[in-house]
Amino acid sequence: MPQKASFSTVKNLTPSNLTLKFWTEVSEDFNNPLKIPQNWTTQNDLEFVLKLRGEYMGSPFICKEKKKIRLKKSTLFYCEVTGSNPNGTLIGLSIGNSFSMNVISTISSDPRFKKVINVFGNGASFPAHDELEKYLIENLVKKIKPDVILLVQRYFQKYLYNTPIEKIPEHKEFKYWNKILEIISNYTSAIIINKEQIVFPYDISQDYMRKKFYGLPIESRIKNPPPSPTLEAWLSLLNCSKCGFYSYREAFCDGDFCNVMDLASGLPVFRDTEHISPVGIRHIKPLIVKEINRILNKSVIN
Repeated sequence: MPQKASFSTVKNLTPSNLTLKFWTEVSEDFNNPLKIPQNWTTQNDLEFVLKLRGEYMGSPFICKEKKKIRLKKSTLFYCEVTGSNPNGTLIGLSIGNSFSMNVISTISSDPRFKKVINVFGNGASFPAHDELEKYLIENLVKKIKPDVILLVQRYFQKYLYNTPIEKIPEHKEFKYWNKILEIISNYTSAIIINKEQIVFPYDISQDYMRKKFYGLPIESRIKNPPPSPTLEAWLSLLNCSKCGFYSYREAFCDGDFCNVMDLASGLPVFRDTEHISPVGIRHIKPLIVKEINRILNKSVIN
C-alpha cells in the first residue's frame, strides 16, 4: 500500500478476484493445507482481513435460508446451510450466542452432514431460564431432532467463575444445567460444548491491518490469558453421557502463549478480541470432529 495513503482508506477496499478465490479455499476446502497464492500482495492481505471482519465473520458460508426470529424480549438470528455432500444424512444444529455462528462450516464441510442450522442471540446465554432457551428447545431441538448439536458460547454467567469448586454439585444452576442437557439428550445423538473462550486485550485483526498497512512487525503470539478453574470444573462435572467438549486453548495455545496468526498464511486466526476467524476455524475443526466421532461411536456401541 502507498505509504502516503491514510489507513482510513483500508475500509473502502474491494476484494480482488485473487482474494476471493483464496477466501473460498480457506472457508470451503478443509482437506488441503493453506498456501498463499502466487502474486499475493499486502493489499490482498488487507482485502482478506477486511472481509473476515464483515457480517457473519465475512460470511464464509452461504445461508440457504436466513432470517430473524423476533421473540418478546430478544431477537434470534437463523442461518441454514446446505452440507457439502448432497448424499449426506446427518443434520447439525449450532446454538448459543455470536460465538456459535462461525462454527457452522466445521460440520457443513463434513461429508456426513446434509444440513446445518445455526440459531444464535447476541450476548445470549444457554441455559438461562428465558424465552430464548424455551424457543431453542421447543421449536428446534424437539422438532428437528438433530443428530449433532453444537452448543457454542462465551460464558457470561458470573456463577461460572465465582462458585467455590467444592460447592458446584449442589449449586441450583448446576442442577438446572444437568436437567436441560438431559432434556436435549432425548432428541440428539451428540452434544458438543465449547470450553472457555480466549479473550485477548486488543482486536487481533484490526491490529494486523494497521501494522500491515504501515509495514510494522506483527505479533504472532500473545500471552495466554489465565483460564478459569471454576468454569473448567463446572463443565467437567456435568452429568451428560452424550456431551463432548473441545478447547480453544488446545487449538491455539501452548503453555504461556497463544498463536493469533496462522503459521502457514500469516493471516489472523481471530477476527477481533475473541471471535475466531475463518482461518481459525481450520484449527478448531479437527477438535470438534474428534469429539463428534467419539460421542457418535460411543452411542453406536451402547
